[in-house]
Amino acid sequence: MGIIASQAARELGISARTLATWADQGKILATRSAGGWRLYSMVDVQRLKREMLKRQGTRLQSDVRG
Repeated sequence: MGIIASQAARELGISARTLATWADQGKILATRSAGGWRLYSMVDVQRLKREMLKRQGTRLQSDVRG
């Protein structure tokens, strides 16, 4: 079981559409509920969030260095 797209997107600070696109691109795994809803594992959401924060931190550091 996982969390629905709107919850995962809120956790990541992105839109549900962006999250679906990323799932289609293989950046995050989505499974489907019996009703057809995309579900995301909280472990995967947290992993992606760490990666996003790491990239953002790298970008911020390079901006400071000029």
